[in-house]
Amino acid sequence: MEKIKELVNSSLTKCVVSMVIGALLLMQKDVLYAGIAFGVGIREFFLAFKKECSKNCKRDCCSK
Repeated sequence: MEKIKELVNSSLTKCVVSMVIGALLLMQKDVLYAGIAFGVGIREFFLAFKKECSKNCKRDCCSK
């Protein structure tokens, strides 16, 4: 069950699902919503390869 949760919540899975939704919307001639879905897919693709920092990281890029 834990493996399924990990797979469903991964960024690459979200990327593939949103790209499929974007393609279906594009086939239905909903260009605006298809563009939004493709944008979400690209964002999730980039988040999949983002490097995670340790909790004790003192750099400016990690402070939130």
